[in-house]
Amino acid sequence: MKSAKVFARELSEEEKAEQAAAANVKGGAKQPPAPAKDPKKGGGPEEPSKEELERLEREKKEKEEKERKLKEEWDMLDEETKFHRTAEDIYKQPCVKFVNQYAHKKIEQLQAQLGTLQADSEEYKDVQHQISELQTRTYTGHIISEK
Repeated sequence: MKSAKVFARELSEEEKAEQAAAANVKGGAKQPPAPAKDPKKGGGPEEPSKEELERLEREKKEKEEKERKLKEEWDMLDEETKFHRTAEDIYKQPCVKFVNQYAHKKIEQLQAQLGTLQADSEEYKDVQHQISELQTRTYTGHIISEK
């Protein structure tokens, strides 16, 4: 288990946005005062335009449709596949990642060499190909750890 690291469950983009919003509300920056709602003063909140409303409605429908399709796909899966998809998701379970240190050093050397070459030369393309080959071969994936 040399060169292996245990990583906690990663947060999804939505969870990260929720945390950022919660941090702003709790003790972060002070919020500016709400605009006056008196229509006589003309400082009332502006209503969104038709285009904005249509765009928001379209985005909402697209999100609902995507969620519906994913739910249908999930319901069609057998129990074993559901287990593997859940257990191998880095957003739902902690995992162990292995690092091939030799390959990483070699890739770093090739990238440094790549920086000294002309972008349109044949040698540049060869080094790029070597880097992509190393990256493809050395990917070992994740191992899920139950905690």
